[in-house]
Amino acid sequence: MFQTDAKVTNIATGATGTSATSDGQASTAHPQRFLGLSLAAAGATATAIVYDANAASGTVVARLTALTNTSASFTVPHSGVKVATNLFVAVTGTGSNALVYWN
Repeated sequence: MFQTDAKVTNIATGATGTSATSDGQASTAHPQRFLGLSLAAAGATATAIVYDANAASGTVVARLTALTNTSASFTVPHSGVKVATNLFVAVTGTGSNALVYWN
């Protein structure tokens, strides 16, 4: 269960790109809390990697894999994992869809 001020961002492969920051801000560092991740795979195995960064580099906070035509998810215990820079999520796998929960 998430706290009431939790936010969610959808990151999908395909037309919307394959990676993004949780809040769309990639130019300035600002602390956030990572609360959870959900990943759905369609035509291929999907992977979502969460970084404490403004790009697909830096400290890996979480990694989740879902096999073709399945989904996987997890929530971070207690009040989440605090990141100093930003939450950046990179998603791979044809037709994959990730939801990152944060505040």
